[in-house]
Amino acid sequence: MTAGDSGPLAGQSVTRVDAFAKVTGRAMYAVDHRLPGCLYARVVRSQRAHAKLAGVSCDAALAVPGCVAVITAADLLAAAAQRDTQLFLRFGHVVPDHAILAHDKVRYYGEPVAVVVAETPYAAYDAAELVEASYEDLPALISPADALAAAAPAIHEGRYAGDSIMPGTASGNEAGTWQPNVAYQSGLFEPPTGKTPA
Repeated sequence: MTAGDSGPLAGQSVTRVDAFAKVTGRAMYAVDHRLPGCLYARVVRSQRAHAKLAGVSCDAALAVPGCVAVITAADLLAAAAQRDTQLFLRFGHVVPDHAILAHDKVRYYGEPVAVVVAETPYAAYDAAELVEASYEDLPALISPADALAAAAPAIHEGRYAGDSIMPGTASGNEAGTWQPNVAYQSGLFEPPTGKTPA
């Protein structure tokens, strides 16, 4: 049956136009396109659930052939100071409490601590393996019960600029009633996304 046929499609076998390309590995996705001068990045993530970030050593990574740069939170802060501009180091759906790159402290296992930029994905991978972060471990909270305990250590010690559920804001609690160990729920809905061929 072709596109010009006007007969019913119900009960008919219809061949997917992209089936052959996909099953043979020839389908092109956005990640498959190569642009001149394109660089590749790999994120280096925390190996601790809760710790002070004592430092990030990048020297060995920068020595990898093809490694262009290793970016840390210190680099972001230095760039902002040099340009005398405000830099938003955090983001979040309701409260901007997620660090783009960890600074001074990591709050969950896998939190980004550095980004390696290289000329090839292989160089980025090799260099990322050589980035060394130094940690001073802090007590980890691994369950809601642990987090709500009276003696639980603070994961987030203070308020973040732009808080939308903190005291004194339109959607927050009355002034003075916000508690750091109370769980807040957001009604944010994120639709699922799928991979789409280019």
